[in-house]
Amino acid sequence: MAEKQKIIKGGIAAVLFLMVLLQAGCAFKDIDKRIFVVGIGIDPSEKVKDGYRVTLKLAKPIGNVKQATTPTYAYLSHDADSIALAVAEMETRTDKLLDLTHNRIIILNKELLSKDLASFMDFFTRRGDIQMICFVAVAANTSEKVLSFEPAIEAPASISLYNFFDNTGTKAPTS
Repeated sequence: MAEKQKIIKGGIAAVLFLMVLLQAGCAFKDIDKRIFVVGIGIDPSEKVKDGYRVTLKLAKPIGNVKQATTPTYAYLSHDADSIALAVAEMETRTDKLLDLTHNRIIILNKELLSKDLASFMDFFTRRGDIQMICFVAVAANTSEKVLSFEPAIEAPASISLYNFFDNTGTKAPTS
């Protein structure tokens, strides 16, 4: 009887081992198939009742940062009932996967603060690639205008809003 149990346990272990070997791992996406989101702006939608207008600031890849004269960003905007739906719809407009791991700033319209914050912040708290790494700011005007603002002296590879909140920008010496 004990020998029969050893054979059954060995067979189960072998089957489990084979199942582990056949499991697919994480799907690797090449960097050429990704586009990096460096900022997200959320405004109340004028087109969708109780919806949101989501604007994404995308970093456009450039060959040589030193030769670029201006920051190279692209912007996508979409109106939807939820943030997740808007981001999913915008992902269909690009030929690349939207990568949110480089996003460091979320800008909210001031009007959204009077609503239930959990209704739209739920998207950000559930995403593992956004949690605890973003600064949240409030725009008095529209978040789309704040997000698209680019200082004339900004370096092409920097994100001025992130530098402002992170205190990593240059500071003038104090007297």
